Amino acid sequence: MNSLLQLAKNNLFIGVKKPISNILLNNVGKQISRNIYTLPSPTECKKQLSKPIQELVKGYSSVTNIDLQWGEQDAFGHLNNASFLRFFESGRIAFYFQLIDPVLPKDSQFGHGTTKIGPIVKTVKCDYKLPVTYPDNICVATRVPIESIGKNRYNVEAIMVSRKLEKIVAKSEVVVVTYDYRIGKKADIPADYKKLLIELEKNNKK
Repeated sequence: MNSLLQLAKNNLFIGVKKPISNILLNNVGKQISRNIYTLPSPTECKKQLSKPIQELVKGYSSVTNIDLQWGEQDAFGHLNNASFLRFFESGRIAFYFQLIDPVLPKDSQFGHGTTKIGPIVKTVKCDYKLPVTYPDNICVATRVPIESIGKNRYNVEAIMVSRKLEKIVAKSEVVVVTYDYRIGKKADIPADYKKLLIELEKNNKK
């Protein structure tokens, strides 16, 4: 981004008054940043869903909608079994960037990356219900049950819904361990992160 802005300053805005060029460049930078790092909220995603699907995803903290790509099918003409796991992974990532990252204190010990305590998958369970075929849009709804939150691990439950079929096509349960990437060992769930997980689940049940 810095090199792009510098190039623009040196070449594209020759002869343009400096204040105008600065305003344009600053606005471009802000727009790019916003487009890259902002995910639709669960509420926005739910509004896109039909009433039957909205009923299916009730009680889930995070909801994200993802288009099925042609190349994700296999030789049998339906979504490959491994691709289901990728959709559920996308659901877990959406859970973090929709609900955790925006409100977790910046000095929290928890975060995505290798400089903090973060999540690492221990086990994955996927229950396949129905085949999925192109074209379709997949809704992934994700939650962390309070009863699953322990000292250094918790469960992530998710459902995958075909918007074309308006049915659940797969269910997943993942055991996540909190891991200190700085020292290469599991660690206790940071208190602020645990509190946030509990609050999210309590709000779901209201």
